Amino acid sequence: MFALYEGILEQKYYLVSLVRKKINYPELKNLTKKLAREYQPKFILIFILIEDKASGQQLIQDIGFLGDNIRVIGIKPRFDKVTRFASVVPLFQSASVLISKQSSIILKELLNFPHIKNDDIVDSVSQFLNFMKDKSFKYPARIRSLI
Repeated sequence: MFALYEGILEQKYYLVSLVRKKINYPELKNLTKKLAREYQPKFILIFILIEDKASGQQLIQDIGFLGDNIRVIGIKPRFDKVTRFASVVPLFQSASVLISKQSSIILKELLNFPHIKNDDIVDSVSQFLNFMKDKSFKYPARIRSLI
């Protein structure tokens, strides 16, 4: 799964784009580079967050340099999915995470977690929010993350 998030000043986060399909490694690599370059001119700083296991490790190495404002970051989850999601629930409660009403699949998964078969959206959202929440310094006003 591939998701784009935009962090806005005042700690508001929006889901910008979502690609949810099984793709092979070469397609994943090409999609990552394509979307990073597509959004690069629009944002001050882009984070590409990749889970640092399985094919993610190879992707981190293969992506290489994409631009001065693009950071590839390997994410090593510290806790299970339920714990990771529980740690960001306060961001939802404080209306810091904004999701379009048209994003019914996202809302359905978030609202039914952990009692659902596919939880990759929840996992992606929680990893992004935990990454942003755990930063001890503030980034520029507009932030983009690709997962």
